[in-house]
Amino acid sequence: LIMSDVIYKSRDFFTGLLNEGLQIIQDIRKTGNLATEIKGYFKSGDSDPVTDADKLVGRLYLDRMKKSFPAWRAISEDAYGFDISGLKTGDIVALFDPLDGTKLFIENKPGYASMCNVSEMTADGTLRPVLGMFRIAGESETFYGYTGDFNETNLTADRTNNTDNLRLGRPLFDRSGNLGKLEKAAELETVTIRGMGPNTVSLARGQTDLFIYDPGIKIWDIFPVMPIIQANKGSILNLEGRKIMSHGEEKFANGIMAVRDSVPREVIDRIA
Repeated sequence: LIMSDVIYKSRDFFTGLLNEGLQIIQDIRKTGNLATEIKGYFKSGDSDPVTDADKLVGRLYLDRMKKSFPAWRAISEDAYGFDISGLKTGDIVALFDPLDGTKLFIENKPGYASMCNVSEMTADGTLRPVLGMFRIAGESETFYGYTGDFNETNLTADRTNNTDNLRLGRPLFDRSGNLGKLEKAAELETVTIRGMGPNTVSLARGQTDLFIYDPGIKIWDIFPVMPIIQANKGSILNLEGRKIMSHGEEKFANGIMAVRDSVPREVIDRIA
């Protein structure tokens, strides 16, 4: 990784940016003027909503990036499509999910977050996450993970290398109607947790040992949490059980598993 040190030094900027963005999101939530639109529907019938909070904070993030890091590519969900064409080795991309868990936000339930990731284009033509961060509504800290020259995170585990009484985390919404089947195949105690951020916190703190997400997940859902999970001795796998390290190496549109590296392979194979 060529520019990983530069990315590491940007952490304070992104911490402040996420804090500001989440405060705006929470202020909008208090007014109740959410101006909700429906982008579409998932296979399960669940809607895929977007609100003015998503759009407003997404524009804020892109505007700040232009001023502070004009040489970096900045992409925000619901603002521009994911396009990394024309990038060269060493180019840096900041990916934003201004409001992860929009449905939770609309229903005024805990678990929604604002997330970002900074990635570098590698010589093999793939985009590799280096810095991942998110701030969950109600949490006092912005969590980060860095996997450039060394692994570092401020979200650490309370238990490690547990192989007994494994617990599986899964989101509340089953967008494909497939999570129930995966949960049953896992043959583990299941904990339902709202949102990608809270599922990552639960895994890192040792409250769960793996979690699953079904189809519909995007790069800006995965890349902000990937460095945190990797720094906590975990991995992101696709639902075939293969490790995902960067965009382009593996497809994750069919869903993902986040697992502690201590989880036995036989457990992964039951789900995959």
